[in-house]
Amino acid sequence: MTHSKNGLRGNVIALYILQGTNYFLPFITIPYLVRVLGPAHYWQITFAAAFIQYFVILTDYGFSLSATRSVARVRDNKDQLSRLFFAVLTVKAGLMLSGFVLVLLNVWLVPFFHQYRDLSLLASLAVVGNFLYPLWFFQGLERMYVMAFFSVLGRSLVIFGVFY
Repeated sequence: MTHSKNGLRGNVIALYILQGTNYFLPFITIPYLVRVLGPAHYWQITFAAAFIQYFVILTDYGFSLSATRSVARVRDNKDQLSRLFFAVLTVKAGLMLSGFVLVLLNVWLVPFFHQYRDLSLLASLAVVGNFLYPLWFFQGLERMYVMAFFSVLGRSLVIFGVFY
């Protein structure tokens, strides 16, 4: 019982840290980016991020709910867990590639997007990041501290890159 209580406490603390950074880091970066880029260029970045977010959602396809539940059900059976992990990754890879084809078609066929081709393709890395980051897996295993650590580390590196 104590192990379960400590695990729950650690997961709750990890989620608080994760949510705290989700709220805190934009307070640092958004004013800086608006000042450095100016409103005329900042909107391009936010538009590209919003556009690519549709493909992040497509790639996720509800796995944060369904795969998390499935992982929690089979987490003690390593064979089933491994099959589930690779099955979800395979489907997510197919969705990611389909989304990337749609982005490419959009960028080359729609004149508005053609002028922001490089920015749209660079923003597509968010889709790859979503694919490579198995949030659903760590949630199903109830290892939020691993998820929080890598998320905070990744965001910190991005923030460092922005200010550099």
